[in-house]
Amino acid sequence: MLLETQSTEELVRKLDEAAAPEDLIDQGGASATVPPKRPVIVVSVSAQSRAALSAFYGLGPTETLARLSAWLRGRGVAAVLDVCDGRDLALIETATEFVQRYAWRSGGLEKYGVG
Repeated sequence: MLLETQSTEELVRKLDEAAAPEDLIDQGGASATVPPKRPVIVVSVSAQSRAALSAFYGLGPTETLARLSAWLRGRGVAAVLDVCDGRDLALIETATEFVQRYAWRSGGLEKYGVG
């Protein structure tokens, strides 16, 4: 499930749903505890949000992200990602694709001393 929201209430509701106690089901007269299928929650934090929290709490950006990550993970979030990391990965993949296409069109990288 992809939840794109900037609503604090919606995030808290989803976290509470993910942390709900296990469901009890009746299996032929005997009750059994069956863990429900829970959503995997991943939170991405923008540089602007991190900077605003840093300024508000008087912390450095790295410490702010570390504390926010610890708090969110304690609430059941599977991963906390910095949006900048995603941008960097996209840039690396774009550069790799460019080099591969360039090499293919120009007859390989061997003539440039690579490969």
